[in-house]
Amino acid sequence: DMVLHAKLDTGADHSSLHATKIRRFRKAGVPWVRFTIENRRGRKKTLELPIERVARIKRVGGKTQERFVVRMQLCLGENKIESDVNLVDRSNFSYPLLVGRGYLSGTVVLDPSVSYTVKPSCDQDQ
Repeated sequence: DMVLHAKLDTGADHSSLHATKIRRFRKAGVPWVRFTIENRRGRKKTLELPIERVARIKRVGGKTQERFVVRMQLCLGENKIESDVNLVDRSNFSYPLLVGRGYLSGTVVLDPSVSYTVKPSCDQDQ
């Protein structure tokens, strides 16, 4: 487990995670992906997960980007929920994790006037 700062975005349908060294491979004939994540303290972790699907994201200017989607457990406060997350280079953004409506719906009530009000209380490494 790793603590990542996240932006909660009700305008995003899906969650996105900043990942580097994204490599597709096969494990027992099933498509998997290996990728590295990093927190604000510089701690890196390489993960390997099965690919759930490939999302086609329409970008500004009409270009389409393909992203691997994996299923991960995300912990927000006391809510630990398995959710689909697409892997993308978010190095130009302030938060490595964007949590979208797919995770938030029916789970979280947001107050956009405040920030950093909840710390993860699931089992974790700091």
